[in-house]
Amino acid sequence: MKIEADRLIIQKIAESDFESFKEYYAHPEVGQYIYGQNGITDADIRKTFDYNLSLPLSWSVMLKDSFKIIGNIHLANITDNYLAEAGYILDPNHWGKGYMTEALTSVMDFAFNDYGLAKILAITETSNTHSVNLLKRCGFMHETTIYETSYNGRLVDLSYYCAKRDVLGKSQQELLSSLSSAASLAQIQAYIKQVLPMRGINAQSVHHSLLLLCEEVGELAKAIRKNTVGMSYDKHSDFDSAESELADILIVICEIANTLNIDLHDAFIAKEKVNVGRNWDFVGNDKL
Repeated sequence: MKIEADRLIIQKIAESDFESFKEYYAHPEVGQYIYGQNGITDADIRKTFDYNLSLPLSWSVMLKDSFKIIGNIHLANITDNYLAEAGYILDPNHWGKGYMTEALTSVMDFAFNDYGLAKILAITETSNTHSVNLLKRCGFMHETTIYETSYNGRLVDLSYYCAKRDVLGKSQQELLSSLSSAASLAQIQAYIKQVLPMRGINAQSVHHSLLLLCEEVGELAKAIRKNTVGMSYDKHSDFDSAESELADILIVICEIANTLNIDLHDAFIAKEKVNVGRNWDFVGNDKL
């Protein structure tokens, strides 16, 4: 559990670390993102510390030269598919020196190569540029953003990032190469069922998948608007193509169908039998 980096000692968190923990958690910059407010009580900090203390993979970050504790890292919510969620805090008085980059990459190396994790997820407020830049430096890739969601009594945008073991890409490529361009819905479902656990997604709830689907539909609308003559859009935004967004939607739909044990190929055929002879009604401009 003890990890040594160039300038840091990253060791299992202990009860004796509480006073240091309390010192930097009381900093307004920390309170803003962790608790959604600047004024933090000792009881709040104690509760957070006890949570970190209860986790099997939780570390204090200490300077080698002074033995001063300046932050902490933990890996929580570990699943059967070797996914974990990372959390981290660094004393704002030590920002800008690369300490957390050094600490997080060291923990990632331990998690992937010694502990055997396949994927590490990190969730951060989109407006927290320090955290976002840290994750990018450490090799995390942006997966999605949930807009205006409730967090500590506020509506915020939350960005989801992930880092994966290198071997996963090779395994996914092998599965992808066996999926032809003429694959049926059933074959695509089978592919999704195999590949999602590799990405650390283990039977997430239908509710969560539907929320993700709603977001992907919104991204599709933005992509279509960007490429439609006469429609306005934010020229500084970088939306994917309609093809890319439709592919993401298909992935989510397949995941939902797999969770509910629905064969989309059979469901599609059954629905088309009902739709035979059906006329779709369109509202003309004269009826708007």
